[in-house]
Amino acid sequence: MNETEGQLLDTLEAVTEQMAVAVTRCSRDFRYQWANQAYANWIQRPQNEIVGHPILEVLGRTAFEELLPYFNRVLAGETVRYEKETNFRGIGPRWTSAAYSPTLDANGATNGWVAVVVDITGHRRAEQALRESEERFRSLYENSTLGLYRTTPDGKILLANPSLVKMLGYSSFSELAQRNLEEGGFEPGYERAAFQYRLATEGEITGLEASWTRKDGTTIFVRESAKAIRDAEGKTAYYEGTVEDITERRRAEEALRQSEEKFSKAFRESPLVVALTRMRDHRYLDVSESFEQWIGWRREEVIGRTPLDIGIWVDLAERSEFVKRLEAEGVVRNLEFRYRRKDGVEMVGLGSGELIRIGNEQCVISVITDITERKRAEEALSGMTRKLVEAQEQERARISRELHDDINQRIALLAIELDQLREKHKDLPSKVRGHVQKLQQMTSDISSRVYALSHKLYFSIPDSLGLAKGMRSWCREFGKQQEIAIDFKSHDLPRLPQEISLCLFRVLQEALHNAAKHSGVERIKVQLAENSGEIQLIVSDTGKGFDINAARRSGGLGLMSMHERVRLVGGTILIDSRRLVGTTIRVRVPFRAEHTG
Repeated sequence: MNETEGQLLDTLEAVTEQMAVAVTRCSRDFRYQWANQAYANWIQRPQNEIVGHPILEVLGRTAFEELLPYFNRVLAGETVRYEKETNFRGIGPRWTSAAYSPTLDANGATNGWVAVVVDITGHRRAEQALRESEERFRSLYENSTLGLYRTTPDGKILLANPSLVKMLGYSSFSELAQRNLEEGGFEPGYERAAFQYRLATEGEITGLEASWTRKDGTTIFVRESAKAIRDAEGKTAYYEGTVEDITERRRAEEALRQSEEKFSKAFRESPLVVALTRMRDHRYLDVSESFEQWIGWRREEVIGRTPLDIGIWVDLAERSEFVKRLEAEGVVRNLEFRYRRKDGVEMVGLGSGELIRIGNEQCVISVITDITERKRAEEALSGMTRKLVEAQEQERARISRELHDDINQRIALLAIELDQLREKHKDLPSKVRGHVQKLQQMTSDISSRVYALSHKLYFSIPDSLGLAKGMRSWCREFGKQQEIAIDFKSHDLPRLPQEISLCLFRVLQEALHNAAKHSGVERIKVQLAENSGEIQLIVSDTGKGFDINAARRSGGLGLMSMHERVRLVGGTILIDSRRLVGTTIRVRVPFRAEHTG
């Protein structure tokens, strides 16, 4: 090693010593020339037991033989990158992501390499956990009592869980998959064209009740919810949905409209949770056996009492809404509410009721369909979405800070050291000085790219600025970059919860990026204000505008992301856009001000 190489090695060693990433340099004879503290910590050995020692001795024979092909490739002058699991001496099996860059002597020959090693064992284990989670989801899919399906717009059945296969009277999915939904199989009253039109325009359908034909020709009644899933081009790739067999409920409801003699028998034996109450005082006249089994109150315990007496309604406001609609319309269908069983367990159900007359008395026949498990699944999905958004923000912030506060600073220090090396040793051979100059240029380019990536990943609002000042600062910077005038107006705002501030800021970013890219205007207006316990954000332009329905059908991630973020903080977002008139985005988020001090 000549004096110049030694100085350069000392410089690189000084720069990388405090880095969080494990870095080492090795020679052609497979020995460590140096290793930073992060590498020593990772391999769980002191630096003096690494530097100068053979790689075989430090990593163990198993690891050395597995990595030898990569060593040979880098010594041949190739930049090598890989991810693999290796059994290292002392620390056992670990997944690593490594990058090897060849080093050159004064004659340009490869004399070793610099290795950057990142332990990704945790990431790989997270992937394994995800696979296990998917297996649990598959178990839920296979064992759900609801029918679950996936079909194409042209009627092909791609997926159907066992409950749906059984519901339709087939022996296996492969047998069911031979049925094409466009060619027949549904009752004449089931308008598939109308079903497809609603999915195309609305994106999803909830609670569609219809009649279907089973394999044996018998009819079942179902309650169906479906959603159109679109591909990257915005075209409908397939439909996904759930099917609940409500045949028994339909039959029970039909029985209730028949004669009083038949009504009594059908009522008591109905498999549904059914109750009969008197309208004028809401006292129970009768309940079904299913009511007794599911709600927990025996028939003799509730006859003559009211729902308020037994405390079945968790929220009295929901009961008031049920009664109000029943009085106004004579019928209520599938009103979601919370109810309480005798043992105190709170559940979620869909309540249906209808006014009927028995003799001279106006009564109410009520049916409860339990949807507790479905609601829990929906809440779990919403919680997962929130966690994914939060995890994304945290990871963006972490990577951005790592790049800006650590990596880029060290690259800057490396650039200074290289410049000093060049100035102090002007007598270096021209070829060496050329290499140093090339390293300087490479260092400058890397620094610029790291800074740009850091800024792109995460632009945070300092607590000292607050939301309004942070938005104003970002709008000013974005406007300069895009050569667009952004008219930002705001009033004094109370201190907001972090999740609301972040939501509004991300919506602003997305809205301005879209406007700059598509509207064709030179000025955009942004308003941020607080009014009656709500934060209101308005972003408007007078540009080209766009077709909102077409954008929704295309499944663009921008609009979806804005809607999802606002929903997670309990807010609403309205987008009004017309061709050649412009676009206005209005966001309203309720809040409680945070207090400091």
